[in-house]
Amino acid sequence: MIIYLYGQPASGKSTLAAELEFKLGEDRFIVIDGDNLRRITGNKDYSVSGRMENIKQAHTIAKFMYKTQGVGVIISMVSPFEALRRELQNSCIECYLIHLESSRTKGLDHICYEFEAGTPNLRLNTDQDLGGCVDAIIETIGVM
Repeated sequence: MIIYLYGQPASGKSTLAAELEFKLGEDRFIVIDGDNLRRITGNKDYSVSGRMENIKQAHTIAKFMYKTQGVGVIISMVSPFEALRRELQNSCIECYLIHLESSRTKGLDHICYEFEAGTPNLRLNTDQDLGGCVDAIIETIGVM
């Protein structure tokens, strides 16, 4: 199972991914976080091509871990391009994270204004109960 958490910077992706990994079992799931992946690969390019490269690397790792290693994967990244997310469409559940709270200010210079939300399996408001977001995902995937 691949769970794809995506949305604008500071929408709660990393926080939700960590909570979800804990709840589903750290021995059964790994998190591929977009910020961490950029640190590993050195990709500091936030242009369209830089973003696309980061997303493609995450997809490659996720497919490898899930299909060949049998490990569940939680992808947590901005991922603004619907066409790229569609590459994993049959292998994942998509969760688009929205937030209304204006006090989050992380990475505002990296906001992707031409964001393609698409048609995710779930739209989650991370300003509300984090546990409720985790429960909604677990209910949708039918785990536990």
